[in-house]
Amino acid sequence: MKIIPTNRLILLSIPLFLAALPVFSQAQFYESTPVNISNSSFNETNPAVAWGSIYFGAVWFRGNDLIYAQVDENGAKVGNSFKIYTSPTGYWGKRLGFVYTGSNFVVAFARKVGNFTQIFLLRVHPSGDPLGTAVQVTSGQYHHSNPTLIWNGTVLGVAYFRTGSGLNDPHSVFFQRRQSNSGLSQVGGQVEVFTSLLYPDYLNLSWSGQFYALAWVLENEKIVFQRVKADGSLKGGLKTVFKTKSSSGPADLKMKSRDAKAYAIAFRWKKKQNSGTQVFFQRLKKTGVKKGKIFQISHSPAASGATEPAITWDGLEKHYGVFWSDARDNASPPSMSNNLYAAKLRKNGKSIVADYRLTYSGPQDRFPAVVNNGDVALLAFTRFPTLVSGQIFVTRMIIEGW
Repeated sequence: MKIIPTNRLILLSIPLFLAALPVFSQAQFYESTPVNISNSSFNETNPAVAWGSIYFGAVWFRGNDLIYAQVDENGAKVGNSFKIYTSPTGYWGKRLGFVYTGSNFVVAFARKVGNFTQIFLLRVHPSGDPLGTAVQVTSGQYHHSNPTLIWNGTVLGVAYFRTGSGLNDPHSVFFQRRQSNSGLSQVGGQVEVFTSLLYPDYLNLSWSGQFYALAWVLENEKIVFQRVKADGSLKGGLKTVFKTKSSSGPADLKMKSRDAKAYAIAFRWKKKQNSGTQVFFQRLKKTGVKKGKIFQISHSPAASGATEPAITWDGLEKHYGVFWSDARDNASPPSMSNNLYAAKLRKNGKSIVADYRLTYSGPQDRFPAVVNNGDVALLAFTRFPTLVSGQIFVTRMIIEGW
């Protein structure tokens, strides 16, 4: 399958009499040249992105600071990037929740308060101005982590992990709802979605138009799924959607709601003991029950394999886009060999474009994050020119054709 990106495109127009030929009906990725949206020499990493009705918003870590920038639909940075928050104690885990509420962005992060970690939310105007101060939405002698956000058109959904300070304390998944007003007022109570002595990781939260859905990896062994009603109460029971007896379980989980009828997950997994990890894709029914078979969508021969998938759904073209970091290109040293790859999948999970290389950087391209505004997708990632100094890059993606 021939794939022609814009930064290497030769023929920009096609005569009408050729339009019906099969070669031009094949699926194509069109990407812009990656643009550096960082503005410092400090280590910057782990971006999150959201569409803000006019521009995309991007937020990421720079030491103890959170940095924000706007990006237009052409993949160009708009104005400067801004420091929107400084944590006096650093951050717990490189995980940000980030959504647009119709008037402003909201970012979620975890940081230390005293001897424990708490979840905070901060409202940010699209121009980059923080709206008020960060609001602490958890409390108590617990460690809270892995915050994730979703906006359902009315209220914010907030999910996170909670762990006690003792070695034998249980691990829990919690969910709460918040207004998007200046105080980010809580709606209803905090809901304990799940609790166990098993360790959870890679929490995801989606909104289908009718229900919230949470998915996470449990004890490096299986992926579980739980729905929550719009009023915050649980809907049905916990579903196991993937399980392995392999010594290397699933990780880097990402979930995307397709519509009110279906979800999809992408994750890395070392299926064979003597091979690298690969990216896999699984569809789910609206109840969380597996739909169809699992698809392996990366085919990396590298020992460290394919990692860190990001997933988006294009409702107009009716396809999924999955992006990941891949070590197959054998740069030297091996630790600097990661580039970004992509796959385009039909809504039934079958591949249209497989193992398409997006970046040719030489250094390490990691931690992709993607959002689709209906016309184009913005892909943000961290590029490491050296092992200790990351910069944030973005590229605009148009994935079209069948």
